[in-house]
Amino acid sequence: MPVRSLPPMQDRAFIPIALCLVFAYFPIFSDLLKGIWGNELVRHAPLVFILAVYLAYRVRFQWYHLVDEGNTAGPVHFFLAGIALNIVGQILGIFILAQLSLPVTLYGLVLYLKGRRPAALLIFPVFFLVLAFPIPGKLYWELMAPLKLFVSKASAGCLQILGYDVIRQGNILTIGALDLGVTDACSGLNSLMAIMTLSVFYGYLMIRQVSFRIIVAVTMIPLVMVANIFRVTASSIMAVAQGQEVAFGRFHYLWGVLVFSVCVLGLMALTWILARIEQKRNDSA
Repeated sequence: MPVRSLPPMQDRAFIPIALCLVFAYFPIFSDLLKGIWGNELVRHAPLVFILAVYLAYRVRFQWYHLVDEGNTAGPVHFFLAGIALNIVGQILGIFILAQLSLPVTLYGLVLYLKGRRPAALLIFPVFFLVLAFPIPGKLYWELMAPLKLFVSKASAGCLQILGYDVIRQGNILTIGALDLGVTDACSGLNSLMAIMTLSVFYGYLMIRQVSFRIIVAVTMIPLVMVANIFRVTASSIMAVAQGQEVAFGRFHYLWGVLVFSVCVLGLMALTWILARIEQKRNDSA
């Protein structure tokens, strides 16, 4: 009876390494899970992980083919660097550093266990996970204030064009006896994270040219801003006509869904246009 040879050292090390990773990144996943229910900037995180798994699933046949070729194991440096970043980030309290170390560690693990070519297939799905983590608190507040003021100022301008007598003080719009506050959600920063996730994912699927993918992602920023200006303007008009409870009560969630839907449609339209341009260039080449 032939004696089966032992699997390579890297394959035998997979289970203990995986267990160590679960232990090392447990605080990160625990905070992320808690944030899904209490932090609007993290509510898109499950979507990021689902899309990352799908992106990895798409290259499964290429993966099996490359693995069957018997690629030699890659260096362990990336894996060790990711673990080091995680440890330093958690010790120093720089949690964004610990969070961003996750894709580095995962890529390093695949590189070490399966080699360079299989690892190259998973570069995009693995580093796509970066989008799951929220903007650091300090940066968030530095971005939130000017964006909220910009939306307030632009909405006040739109209302004045439509004939409303508006007085703006910071993020407060006064129309007659009504004082309407532009909240953090209306700044567009919260919805921007989810839209950026979809734009990176959809652009990667539909477009090959990197410059076009960048255009899709960058264009989502002004699109989200314009959609939220429309949201504040329309809400203010409804508040004048029907009262604040109607405009910002029952319809508050509905406005958010509408803004997100408009942004998704804009994303699909822009991607379709750029994909057609890319196809015409390829056909003429």
